[in-house]
Amino acid sequence: MPDHNLSLTPEKGEILNKSQEKDHKIEELELELSKKNKELEDLKKELCNCKGRLDEIRDEKKILMDDLNRFETMKIDLELVKAQKLQDENHRLAHRIQVTKDQLDHARDHIKLRDQIIAELSQMKTLDYVRKRYPESFRKYQTEEKLVFKNQFQK
Repeated sequence: MPDHNLSLTPEKGEILNKSQEKDHKIEELELELSKKNKELEDLKKELCNCKGRLDEIRDEKKILMDDLNRFETMKIDLELVKAQKLQDENHRLAHRIQVTKDQLDHARDHIKLRDQIIAELSQMKTLDYVRKRYPESFRKYQTEEKLVFKNQFQK
């Protein structure tokens, strides 16, 4: 029987040894689980921080897009105002050109009439001067000049 006791003892040692190994393995696994849980918590915190930053970036992007749209609208409004000013200036200049053209046409007609009067007066005879029989163009000119003179003082 002593042999039998000897064989039981190692079995008990083996059982104790296996139990210790299992306990040790459990401790290792619990430690590893604890590390993994800590890593998971750290990753969750980092994810939360990233989501927060992403929300901030989205908000910044929205603000920037709103500002960009506002500035583009202001730019278009400014270009529209400039275009309107140019159009107004163009109309003013076109009107000024028309007024100047009308004045030049009137001056040209006036010069032609004076040239005609000079030519007709130079062809008049002395007897016509004495009788004050002036050409029709000269009488027309005198009438116009009286009207112009009269209109100048009425303004």
